[in-house]
Amino acid sequence: MFFLYVIRSVVFILRKFKITSSTAFPGLLVEKYFPHLVPVLLNKLKDVIVITGTNGKTTVASAIHYILENSGKKCFINASGSNMLRGILSHIIINLDNKLNLEHDYSILELEEATFPKLVKYIKPKLVIVTNIFRDQLDAYGEIDKTFAYIKDGIENSNNPTVILNASDQRLVHLYKCSNRVISVSVSEEVKKYLFLERYYEKPQELDIHPDVFIHNIEQKDIDHTLITFEYKNEKYDLETSILGLHNAINLIFAWLAVVHLLGFNDTDNKRFLDILGDFKPAFGRGEKINISNTEFILMLVKNPAGMNMNLYSLSDIISANDAILFILNDNIADGRDVSWIWDCDFNIVNRFQNNVILVSGIRKDDIALRISYEVKDKEIKVFDDYEKIFDHIMQKEYKRVFVLPTYTAMLSVRKFLYSKLGIKQNL
Repeated sequence: MFFLYVIRSVVFILRKFKITSSTAFPGLLVEKYFPHLVPVLLNKLKDVIVITGTNGKTTVASAIHYILENSGKKCFINASGSNMLRGILSHIIINLDNKLNLEHDYSILELEEATFPKLVKYIKPKLVIVTNIFRDQLDAYGEIDKTFAYIKDGIENSNNPTVILNASDQRLVHLYKCSNRVISVSVSEEVKKYLFLERYYEKPQELDIHPDVFIHNIEQKDIDHTLITFEYKNEKYDLETSILGLHNAINLIFAWLAVVHLLGFNDTDNKRFLDILGDFKPAFGRGEKINISNTEFILMLVKNPAGMNMNLYSLSDIISANDAILFILNDNIADGRDVSWIWDCDFNIVNRFQNNVILVSGIRKDDIALRISYEVKDKEIKVFDDYEKIFDHIMQKEYKRVFVLPTYTAMLSVRKFLYSKLGIKQNL
C-alpha cells in the first residue's frame, strides 16, 4: 500500500537526521500533503485517555503516565505538550516501530480544547478528564462559553467514554446532563479560598452533586512537601508530594482517580498508586527545578489570571529575602497575542513576599513591569533585555532560589538557556 511507503520514508528520514518529538514537522507533513493518513495513524491509538481543560493538562497527563508505567503498563503520550493534531501525529510517527506498529497498553492524550472535538471522529476515548475552564487566550478562544462548547461537543460525539470532571467548577457540572458516566472531584470551601477558586468558579447551579472524591485539605508545608487529604468511597486517603503549587494537588488527584478507574481493584491497590504518585516529579516547566552553582531555579508556567494567582499564592508563604521572582511575558502565537489578561491578575499578593526585588523580562517586559508597578509597592522592579543579563545579575546577587513565572514560549526558551549553562542540550 502506498501509504505504508510514505510513512516508512518519513520515519527513515526522521531517524537518519535524528529529528525527535520536539518538532511537529512530521505531523504537518502528513496533515498538509497526506491527509488520508490521519485516520490511519490515529487509529493506531488504543485505550485512549483524553485530558482537556484550560489549566493542568500536562501535569495530569504526566502523572497518569508515571503511575501506569510504574504499574507495568506501556504508554503512548504526547509528552512535550504538543496538544494539537500535527503534534500528536508527529509523536505517533516518531514512535512507530520497524513494522509501523505502536506498542502500548494505553494512549494518554493531552488535547487543547478546540482540538478535542476534531479528533473524536478518529479516536475512541475510554476516559475523558476535564480539569477546569478559565479565561485563556481570548484572541484564540473567545469567551468561556465557547471553550465549554468545544469540550461538550467532544464528549457528546465520542463513543460514550467515562468522564472525570472538576465538580467544583460549576460550568463543568453541566456535563452531568450528558449521557456519559461521570466521576467527579470536588474541593472544600476552605480549599477554594486557598486557591483563589471562588473568583473563577460560578455560584452553584441547581444540580445537587455528590462528588466521588472530596478533597478536604491541601497543606503546603514547605517548597518540597505538600500534604493532600481526601476521601474516596468513604475511605480517607493522604497523598504526600514534593510538587510545588497548591493547585497541582487537584491535578494529582485527577491522575490518581484515572488510574483507579482503569486499574484499581481494592483499597490496597489504590494506596499503592498513591505511593507511586508520591515520587512523581513535575512535568517540564511546571514546578521543575534546575540547580546551577548555588542557585535553584524553579520554573512555574503561567498563561492566564487563574494560573498566575494560584502560583503567586503558593509562593506567598515560602519565598524568603534570599530568593528572587522573575516574570517573563511573551506574546508569541503559542502564548496568545492578547496580553491584556495580566490586568486581571492579583499582583497585590507579591506585597506579602519577603524579597524586595522583582525581575522582569520577555517580549512584553515593559507591559508586565508597568502592570506590577500599579499594585506592588516598596519593591524594586528590574527590567532585563535578555537572559544572559538576568543570569549575570542572579549569579552576582547569589540568590538562593529564583522562582521563574514565564508564559509558554518564554518557559521553553528560558529552560533551554538554563540547561545550556549546565552543558545540557534541550530539544523541547
